[in-house]
Amino acid sequence: MPLFLADDLFLMAHDLQSGKPRLPESVLGIGLASGLLAELMFSGCIVVADEQLLLGEYPAPDDRLAIALFEQVRAQLFTQQVLLGDWIASRRHYVGELVADRLVREQHVIRDQYRRLGRSVTRYLPVRSAEVFMRAQRLSTFLRNRMELTELDVVLASLATLVLPGSSLLELDNEGRDHLERLVPQLPIPLRELLTATESAIHGSLRKPRA
Repeated sequence: MPLFLADDLFLMAHDLQSGKPRLPESVLGIGLASGLLAELMFSGCIVVADEQLLLGEYPAPDDRLAIALFEQVRAQLFTQQVLLGDWIASRRHYVGELVADRLVREQHVIRDQYRRLGRSVTRYLPVRSAEVFMRAQRLSTFLRNRMELTELDVVLASLATLVLPGSSLLELDNEGRDHLERLVPQLPIPLRELLTATESAIHGSLRKPRA
């Protein structure tokens, strides 16, 4: 069964009433690209070693988006090295739409497009509000109550804190943040490399160009 980590991050990053993102789309794109790559890593079809992407021993998950991304990586690896940070940065501008398409396809959200002040605006509204709300709040509840988390949940929670530092999408108290910080060093090295590359990509996207 595919692990839709990026879908959960997408839902957490959107206001479920307005359907609009709660953070800059460029930063969200980095988080979603990392989330999609994490899905491939957890499935075993892609591995990360020394900040490079390599083919794993297992097939891609049974998911249209995962298969397409895996085929992209495989094609690249025939001709060049694929660096972790480069892969994330190069996909940040369009993965938001890909994840949204998957959520629409799975009937978790609907895409609502309208025009405002002469431009097109898109928002994503939950099909079943209570179900989506519980999905978006699940990790916050686990961390606040110091519950056991899977490695996938730790990665998802870490991505949520990276894309929106400070208050974070998780809205954790100090003890909840401390609990998460204790869990991250226990992750396997490739997943920690993924989080480090994500943080670097976000800092790079927010860095103002020199005058």
